[in-house]
Amino acid sequence: MRVACNHKLDGGCLATIGKRARVSRQIRTPPSSSAKENISLKPGKHRAPARRPSLIAYSNQDALTTIPRQHRVTSDDEIVELYKDIGQMAQSRRSQGLPIDSEEMSMWEECRLCAMDDIDATTPFRISNIVYRCRKGQYYDIELFDALFRKARTDPEFMGKFHPIGVSMSIQSMGTMAKYARMDGNRRALRFFETSGADFVVDLMRASVEDGLLKKRDFGTKELSNALHGLGLYVKAMPLDKAVVHSFVQAACSEFLVKGGTDIHPLDFNSLLLGCAKCKFAERDSIEPIAAMLERRLKKGSITLTARDLSILIWSLGKLKYSNVRLMNKLSKMALKQKFGPRGIAMISYGCAAIGYKNPPLLLVLAKQLSDPNELKKFNEQELASTVYSLFGLLRYSNPQLVSAVGSEIVKEKRLKKFSEQGLCTIVYGLRVARFKDIDVLKPLANEVKQPHRLEKLQTATMGNLVLGFAMVDYPDALFFDALGEEAIKPHRLAEYPKETLATMLFGFKWVGRCKKEVLAALACGVARGDRLREFTSPALAGVVDSLGFLGLEDEHVWDAMQAEVLREERLLEFSQDCLMKLWKGIPRKDRYQKVVHVLEEQISNTEFSEKKKKKRKK
Repeated sequence: MRVACNHKLDGGCLATIGKRARVSRQIRTPPSSSAKENISLKPGKHRAPARRPSLIAYSNQDALTTIPRQHRVTSDDEIVELYKDIGQMAQSRRSQGLPIDSEEMSMWEECRLCAMDDIDATTPFRISNIVYRCRKGQYYDIELFDALFRKARTDPEFMGKFHPIGVSMSIQSMGTMAKYARMDGNRRALRFFETSGADFVVDLMRASVEDGLLKKRDFGTKELSNALHGLGLYVKAMPLDKAVVHSFVQAACSEFLVKGGTDIHPLDFNSLLLGCAKCKFAERDSIEPIAAMLERRLKKGSITLTARDLSILIWSLGKLKYSNVRLMNKLSKMALKQKFGPRGIAMISYGCAAIGYKNPPLLLVLAKQLSDPNELKKFNEQELASTVYSLFGLLRYSNPQLVSAVGSEIVKEKRLKKFSEQGLCTIVYGLRVARFKDIDVLKPLANEVKQPHRLEKLQTATMGNLVLGFAMVDYPDALFFDALGEEAIKPHRLAEYPKETLATMLFGFKWVGRCKKEVLAALACGVARGDRLREFTSPALAGVVDSLGFLGLEDEHVWDAMQAEVLREERLLEFSQDCLMKLWKGIPRKDRYQKVVHVLEEQISNTEFSEKKKKKRKK
């Protein structure tokens, strides 16, 4: 994709690259931008978080501006300075919301010609700086990156020559570009990041571990955390070699502990834990010492955390499933004094919910900020769905007025159509747990869910929760449940249902009190297919039998399979008193099933006697 428009380069003073780079084209630089954009790459100096790219352009693979060979730069220093100049100018323009126009595009293409002219002389210094400047300018030069990376792979020792800061810059930049290429859906870019780009990042990580780059002094805590954050973005965008990722993250965490001095910045903790979370690296032996270091710094008061810092840390700890009550109490205490935006509320709600951490004062603060109508309008659809799921669903925060206000915001016509299918399912779960039964909210929500294009996109694993969700809030429209049932028994879905989903769906139809015969028969056959019955836990199996019996299943083949599974000696010993009662109620009262009914009655009597005996012993 080539982005071109009629914007002219803004700014006052003219900065000429040609004197240094011998390129006879002038770049207009905005006033006083040089001081602001002259970014230091020294260890320990932190930069402000990058703006979200919204005006990305990709290199034009078909047409290039021609520059006479004698006017092209040749040395590494000249090429890096050339990219630095145009990168700073482009970054300034992107920060002003200006897209890449045809003139700027030509400049990027001229820079590429200079970099490609003597590709055999490529060095790690050149690669890391070009990748970094292109990322900052939001110009993704896929052809140049591919040529540079192919050259790097021709020399087995090339990766080991990277400077530690270059490693950090490269991985961070590649991760950011991979993320936004995935969001853009640019096929050419995605192919590159899945192949050549992925190979480059993997080779760089492997060299960093095996050649000891991570142990070098210049690989400080900032470089380690930035590299992990970038790696997390890359892993989330597309798969990388899991063994190499695991090895790199583990080694980076170890070095972080060694190099974490007294002047460690809060952003280092944020980026490191966020990177671990996105890489799904949750080894307690590596995470616990870092969390303990953070806890000590908080106790001494040597770290000040902003609202953004707190939300990222709590979200990361939740994603890592790392539960430390003392640390969470300290973070929560600091959060009570902060004002959070929509993203912060969503992240904190999810982080606390993921580890089951309930702090009433913190939940009250989040709910109070969420209840502000002006703030509620600022939530995007993903943030709103996540907050409903976490705050009302997993954390079970109860506030009918707040749930009603959020529900009314969700079903606004323009907003409702923007939710993803997964978002709608999580909202239904949150409303179900909150026992929210306002038909004025549930009806438009159900109407949106049963749209044919919505039903087709629903994930098979979420179908059960959707049926149960609407059932438990007593949604009265039988036709809605019929539509869900018909979608649920499509052949491609029946072949891939997880056993938990089938059990949940049957329980949902039992709660409704009815299920179409063809739907019930298909779901029952799905339950009894092959050896699936043996995969069910005993409580789930008892629930399925109870639901099928209540709904009036008549298929004897299914009931024969149920009887055989229930009478298995190993299975029979696993059932609790509650499970036995559900089985007894569900099994049909027919002559061919009298044996299993008698066995269940005996087991119930024996279980009751055993439990009474236990109670007497306790007394």
